[in-house]
Parts: sequence; structure tokens; C-alpha cells
Amino acid sequence: MYSFPKNKYPFESGSYGSLKIKDFILVSDWINQHFRLTTAYAVQGKLTLFPWQIEPVNAIQKYNKVIFIAPVQTGKSMLSEAIVGYVIDNETCNIMMIYAKKETVMDVFDERLEPMIRQVPVIRKYWSGYDDDLTKRRIRLIHLIIRVASAGLKTEIATHNAGFVYGSELAKWPKKGFSQTMAVEGRKQASRMLGKKTKTLYETSPEHDQDMSYVEAHKPGNLFLKPHYPCPHCGHYQLINDRQTKEIPNKNGVKDHNPERIRREKAAYFECSNCKKEIFDSNRLKMSFKILWAAVDLDTHTKTIETITPDGKILNRKKASTVVFNWNRYIDTTWSFSECLASYFEALNSPNPENLKTYRNEDMAEWVKLRAKRFEDSFLRSKCEKYKQFGSDAYVPDGVSVLLLAVDTQDNGFFYTVRGYGRNLESWLVRADFIHCDMKEFSNPADVLERFNGELYRYPYQKKNGQEIPILYGFIDRGGHRSKDVDYIVSHSQNISAYIGSTNKNAPLIEQKASGHYFGMTERLSRIVQKNMESNIWHLPKDIGKDYLEQVINQYDEEFTDSRGNKKKKWQCKDPDHFRDTENYLAGLVIMLELQSQLFDDMNVQAIEKNIQAQEKEPPEEKPEENIISDFENEMKGMGW
Repeated sequence: MYSFPKNKYPFESGSYGSLKIKDFILVSDWINQHFRLTTAYAVQGKLTLFPWQIEPVNAIQKYNKVIFIAPVQTGKSMLSEAIVGYVIDNETCNIMMIYAKKETVMDVFDERLEPMIRQVPVIRKYWSGYDDDLTKRRIRLIHLIIRVASAGLKTEIATHNAGFVYGSELAKWPKKGFSQTMAVEGRKQASRMLGKKTKTLYETSPEHDQDMSYVEAHKPGNLFLKPHYPCPHCGHYQLINDRQTKEIPNKNGVKDHNPERIRREKAAYFECSNCKKEIFDSNRLKMSFKILWAAVDLDTHTKTIETITPDGKILNRKKASTVVFNWNRYIDTTWSFSECLASYFEALNSPNPENLKTYRNEDMAEWVKLRAKRFEDSFLRSKCEKYKQFGSDAYVPDGVSVLLLAVDTQDNGFFYTVRGYGRNLESWLVRADFIHCDMKEFSNPADVLERFNGELYRYPYQKKNGQEIPILYGFIDRGGHRSKDVDYIVSHSQNISAYIGSTNKNAPLIEQKASGHYFGMTERLSRIVQKNMESNIWHLPKDIGKDYLEQVINQYDEEFTDSRGNKKKKWQCKDPDHFRDTENYLAGLVIMLELQSQLFDDMNVQAIEKNIQAQEKEPPEEKPEENIISDFENEMKGMGW
């Protein structure tokens, strides 16, 4: 018989726990039971997850890669560090934690990591108690090693194999001569070879569509989830964002876009995309407890591509290895609709265009578009001048000699733009708005015309000196399902013609057919608008609406490389782009009226202004539909146009 010495080996308090086969536990349950907020957080103690946080933290158990795209100070790093705590307690694998800068590594270790190891009991038991095992470069626990690395140093990322990788503020990782994400994938190969499933967790606030977070979040096959809230009135699940946040007018019935008033009067609400009823902040807490994470398309992030049943079930979810959770600051129910709208108008009216980018990044958690020729709305903000389109101090700029109108027709109403043109074809947007006129409510074309004119001329178009400027001419889109309404508007308007987009690639930019309708090459006209927007003679009012800014940049050339490596361009039209179409129609009007030559001559400009004023004094005469176009053309020629 062999005689074995009975030596007792010293086990640390966490050694037994690390060797024990543990029962399966959801990450969310582990966090609620064991995780503690340390002195690194504003509030310390037990952490209880909100209902909306449960699916994001549990995702690491189902998907190989999880990405949190969120505003600052909305819990993305806190949730990520809680997940790291779960991995320490439940998985036996090395961990790599990557931060944007070396200085950040130092700060995060002092303020977050070291307190977590020392102060959270369920994690502290795995630490030997020796300070040498708890350093800024490496945290050595009984059963695993945590490497804390800087994204700027390849040697730090490439020298530590890990079964779990956590990357913080991915969008801010510096561009280097190597790909950090590829280096991360390479570090996980050893784990794969041993049959160990590897996991990656990234969190960040976004910046622009060329940063690393955009690339990672938009890889083909990714599942892109956003929080959907049920309407308290109709139960319809929808996204809540600033696009549907509406301003309540002041006591004079004017939407003055004044941030101070909006905050003071809480003058904002959210309009349900389904029933159109008003949703107020008092509804949001109950709505937040019923949040569902549903997939949206990777292109616009606004179109839900999954079916949500009335009882709150998600149908037809595709399989994926990477899931993206993208939420905006509305996830915080204390951030009111009025605060959102006020913040937007403050950023919009700021002389620093970076403020609007910051609002998009850090409040709405959206990437600013930089690709190809697509403009940022902050670039358009630089086109804004001191004049306004609405309110008591709204006026038509002095340089305007001619006002033109363009209307894009929809089933629920009309998007319209009135733009003023002056010498050298310099132009100012005078008014851009939407006329709500749903086909379901307005079935009589005469009622449609009354509604249309009532809203179009609700406020006068006048200069500072009180001189009113009439709308010389206009195009209205005849597409969609309400051609009868458009024909009625045209037949009862002396200066409006129907516009139809041409499908003939060899057709002129704009031409009139025998029917009297004008056919235009909308894409080519849109390229003209693109050039105008780039110029220094294309202006916007100070109070331009966010809908206009978002829509007018949704047509652009996108560069791509074909299979042979040749660089090419493809014209993109993203929905919604109604206001961009109105600008396209205006470009066609300028060509049709030959303003490009008329407004380059001072004598012609004076003659035009004189004729317009003379025409304004004469009472309008209603004409039969078939004669309006030809008669008005003859009148224009008689004036020397």
C-alpha cells in the first residue's frame, strides 16, 4: 500500500466556489441578487434592474456579440460592468477590458474596477487580498485573469487570450494602422480551439457613420433592436423619438420654438403614430414597464421589421449571432418631452454647429451622417440666417423678388415649401410646413382646396416694411391616390400646375405635356438642389423645423466599390424625403420660368417686381381647367418673361 501524505492545501474563500458546477442563472437575476453599486456610482448599494434592462443584460447568454448604443448617463457602462461581474462569478474564462485611451484605463481602474473587486462581496471572494494581484495592467483572481487594455496599443490587445471581451466607448477608439476589432477576434482564437464559447460586449455613445461602432453595429446579419412603447390610448407599439415630439403653441397660437417657454410651460407632447392622439409625460412611467425590444431595419433605424402582437409578443425574430440594443434618452422617464424639444431648439439655434451633433449623439443616440455627399443637419444649420418663417417677427428677407411654391402630395396631407428668389438666383426658404388633410376626413375636393388655401395663406408673406409678396407660381405633385384633389386645386388656382416625375431617362429636365401637366426628371433636379445647398447663396430661416432638415438630406450620391474595385456612385432616396422633393420641384420651376437668366439682370429684376405688384392688385379670375396653363403662359410672355 502506498502511503499518501495528508497535507492541507490553503484555499482562498473563493476557490471552492470557482471549482463548483453552478446552477444556471439568468444574468438579470444574478445582478438583482448579487451586484452592488460601489462608491464609483452616484448612488451606492443594491442594484435593481428596470424591466427594459432585463433583455439587454440577458442577451450575452444567447448571442456571441452584444452591442449597446446609447446616450451618455443612461446606464450602458453600469450594465456592462454588472455583466462583467456576472462573468467573473459564473464563467471560468479570462477577461479583457478595453478602453479608448490609456489615460481612461488608469481612471477606470481607480474609480470603477478596483472598487468593484474590493467592495462587491460576490466578486471580492475571488481576490487573494494581495495588492500585487490588483494592478492597473492586470487583475489576477483565483480562477481567471482580467487584462485592462488601451485600444490605442496593439500590443496590449494582442497579448491576452480571453473568453470574454468588453470594449467601452467603441466609437471613440482611435484610428490606428491596425483594426482593434480584428485584433480582438484574433485573441479569441485560442478559446475557440479549446471548445470554449467566446463572448464580446461593446458599449458606446455613437458619433458618425464612419466610426467603429457604426461599422460593428451594421454588419450584415446583425439584429438591431430598439425599445417600442405601447400607446396608452390604442395600445399600438411604436418608437418614441424627437421626430414625433410636437410643440404646443403659445397663448397666441404660435409655435415660437422658444426653449425657455417650452420648458416653463411644459409645452410638448408625443403624437401616437397610429391613433394620432396626444401622449404626455404622465403616461410614460406605465408605458416604460411594458417596453418591448423589437428589430428595426439597419438602414433608417425607424422602420420596425418584426410583428408585435396586441398582447406584446414578438413574432418572426430571425436568428443572429450579434444583437444591437439602441436606446435614446427617452428611456429615462424623468427626461420630459418638453426638455427634449427645448434641447433640440437650443442646439439648432446655437452658433456652434457641433452642438447639434452632440445632441444627436448624446441624447438621441444617433450617428451623424458623413458618407459621400450626404449632408449633416449641422451643415444645413450653418445656412440659417436671422429671419424666421413663423411668429410675430417672421418676415420675407429683403433680397427676395419672387416667391415660388412646391407641394408634395400625401394621402394624409400636403408638404409644402415656399422659397424666395432674388438677384443672381440667391434664394431664401420662406416657409416649409405640412398641411394635415387626410383623405379619410376630406373626401370633397372643394373642402380640400379650402383647407389647402387656408393653411397656405394662414400667415401673410410680407417683408419687414409691410410689403406683401404674392406667390408667383407653384408646382403640386400629382402622384399618389388623390389626383382628383390635385386636379381640382390646379383648376381653381391661377398660378399652380401639376407636376409628375418622368420615367424617360432621355427626357428634358422639365417639359409640359399636352395635358397641361409638367413632367420633370426628379433625380437630375435633385442633383441641382444638391449643388445649390453647397453654395453660399442658399439660405434657411433661423427656426427651420427638424423634419425639414432630416428630409432634405435624404437624397444623395453614395459612393461604393464594385466587385472589380471600381468606385461608382448610386443615387439614394431615403424615406422620408418629402421636403427634398419640394425643393426638387422648385428647381424645375426655376428652369421652367427661366429665372436663371431673368434674375441676373437688374433691369429684369425691377420689371419682374413691378409686374408682380401690378398683378397682385388685380382681383383673381377663376378659369376653366383646360385654359389655365396656356392662358397663364401667354400672360407671362406678355410681361416679357
